[in-house]
Amino acid sequence: MSHHLQHDRETCTAFLKGLLPNTRDALREALAPEGWADSPLSDYAFSAPDEQEERCSSTCTGGSRRPRSETRGRAT
Repeated sequence: MSHHLQHDRETCTAFLKGLLPNTRDALREALAPEGWADSPLSDYAFSAPDEQEERCSSTCTGGSRRPRSETRGRAT
């Protein structure tokens, strides 16, 4: 793993571990209209604590970050 990816993973893990539940709820609301409700980031944010670091790792080291708004079918 490159130093850059390791740094990103550590930053991501530290940031997401610091989110409070109400912050995660706000994140869910903010992401949903853009199709991010299906993203690995939101999976991490709304998962059980024991799953979070694993999900964060995959998100921060090349997990799909592409919004899938075309599959959401939500009107904006």
